[in-house]
Amino acid sequence: MGRRSLGEASELAARAAIAAGAQGAYVTFHDLLVSRPVVVSVPYLQGLAGELGLDVAQFTADLII
Repeated sequence: MGRRSLGEASELAARAAIAAGAQGAYVTFHDLLVSRPVVVSVPYLQGLAGELGLDVAQFTADLII
């Protein structure tokens, strides 16, 4: 079986969960993300981070890396 890659939105969502995890909120962020069927975008993910009370500037910096 060949190697499969994630779609762009899946990769962005995974990076966002890791960025949230850097602030101790991986599971909470992941649960919130998968509870809402939406098109994943950076502004949407920043909104979730803000909703959870994360430092959105730090979250964005960790997400973009």
